[in-house]
Amino acid sequence: MAKLSQKSYDTSAMVYRLKNSFLTPFILSFLGGTLYAFGFPSIITKSPLPFLPIIGYLIFFAQLSFLNTFEGKENFNENKKSYDFSHWFLFSLGYNLIGYYWIPNFLTEFGEISGFLNFFTSIIFSFILLPQVFIFIALFKIKFLKKMIFKIQPDLRIILFSIGLVFLEYYSPQQFPAHLGHPWLGLSPYLGMAPIFGAPAFSFFSFWLVFSFLPLFRKEKIKNFLPLSLFFIFLLLNFLFKIPPIGEEKGSIKNLNVRLVQANIGNFMKLDSESGKPHSILSVTQRYFKLSTQPLNSQPDLIVWPETSYPLLLSSSKMKENKNAIPIVIRTVASKMQSEVFFGGYDRVSNKINRGYKSEYNSAFLVSKEGSFKNVYHKHRLIPFGEGLPFGPLNPFLSRYIKNISFFAEGKNFPLFKTSNQSSFISAICYEILFSSFIRKYLNKVQDNPHFLINLTNDSWYGDTIEPFQHLFLSHWRAIEFNLPIIRMTNTGISSILLPDGSEQKRTDVFKQVSKDYKFKYNSERQPTFFQKWGLLPLCLIVALLFLIQKVLLTINKKKHIQFRKEKPALRRS
Repeated sequence: MAKLSQKSYDTSAMVYRLKNSFLTPFILSFLGGTLYAFGFPSIITKSPLPFLPIIGYLIFFAQLSFLNTFEGKENFNENKKSYDFSHWFLFSLGYNLIGYYWIPNFLTEFGEISGFLNFFTSIIFSFILLPQVFIFIALFKIKFLKKMIFKIQPDLRIILFSIGLVFLEYYSPQQFPAHLGHPWLGLSPYLGMAPIFGAPAFSFFSFWLVFSFLPLFRKEKIKNFLPLSLFFIFLLLNFLFKIPPIGEEKGSIKNLNVRLVQANIGNFMKLDSESGKPHSILSVTQRYFKLSTQPLNSQPDLIVWPETSYPLLLSSSKMKENKNAIPIVIRTVASKMQSEVFFGGYDRVSNKINRGYKSEYNSAFLVSKEGSFKNVYHKHRLIPFGEGLPFGPLNPFLSRYIKNISFFAEGKNFPLFKTSNQSSFISAICYEILFSSFIRKYLNKVQDNPHFLINLTNDSWYGDTIEPFQHLFLSHWRAIEFNLPIIRMTNTGISSILLPDGSEQKRTDVFKQVSKDYKFKYNSERQPTFFQKWGLLPLCLIVALLFLIQKVLLTINKKKHIQFRKEKPALRRS
């Protein structure tokens, strides 16, 4: 019994020391970051856990000095140390180590960085993963802004905090945007509000719930239940207005037979072929030819190859003028299969003679059944440290010495591709599909409403990691937000067709050579969604209305409180 009491005492003492330790808040911030990572496919599980990121953010925000009291009085003491940026880094580090453990593999394969420098660089990525949180904290280091905001009543302030973070998520520059609203994808097809408000609305209600629960960390009671009530109303609306599958919506439903060719070309062979090695070029083109022309169950209307699948430099300007400028393997596949071919490759900038700084585009080409050129798309949003450097005027100088970065030119045009059966589509290459604002801009630039989108990518640089699953997971939001089916074609997997109700046709396995035919349905009368037309405006109007409702409720409560104080002396006398 004495031993048991001693153990109980030791445990209690340890808990007390941990609770009062200087390091505990920093440990909690790190824990918050790891919980945030579990909202997406991660090293632990490929299935996202939708509401864990809300808990992660709640734990993190509870550690920040300017948020641990909504009155804000003690925070104006300039002598008090603030470790807010340290908490932000640890939150990002936890998120990085669980969610982005594949970065070292990418640095080794793509950037040829290894050893300690590889590990150190991957940790440095923690500084750029969540720029929206960094900017949010930085704004509160501006004294006059901090004082002005903390003069606003707390219940109104958290609405401003929430919509502010949504804008920072949406507009701050990011390489791999994974936002607080995205894990809601796990509830599909019960995401009826997504085509109206987009993923930002799901972030807003999540942030609002987080800020409304912060008083619990200060051992205070929650006095305002409006955020919690509206969170569940928003959740209920998504269930009530379930997104219908294709075929149950209004419009004419048409079929397209699509063949996805996942060649699984290894990085060594890919780089060898791109450098002009004849044996590797032959191996790559023969593999694509064999997979594209093998007999399967149906006759494809469209054959799709992944990003940069054709290894040699092409010239779209010459391809337009002369059919023979199109690679013979592409023309042969088109002729033999009587199918159009959509493939990724490199397109020469028309006024450039030699390969060098911004002399070529990362491109997607469409070739007709007859083997003639139809159209080309040039990638707009390039990957920093892979397809260019973010150093502006220094880039031409740096390109002379840094040889393992491509330094592509940025595309300017927004082409609409049309097939022989009058289906139309747009294209996005690699991570472009992750940027809602970019896809919305593209959709609003083309004259006609495309029926679907083809996303060409190459995830081979990330190895056998969770990155392909994360890339696919986040891509699916574009299908839901814009009611736009997505054909996702990759070199090493995952290749699939993502549907607007959140479902997915059977996907390919990673690191497998496979040629798979899909009978793909699309709505030939597809109309732009509310989110495509108006972007964040509908959400801003809703937030303004919520702000007004909260203001009215506070005014009513204040009047009741004043009236009660006036009546209290009379009650005492009676």
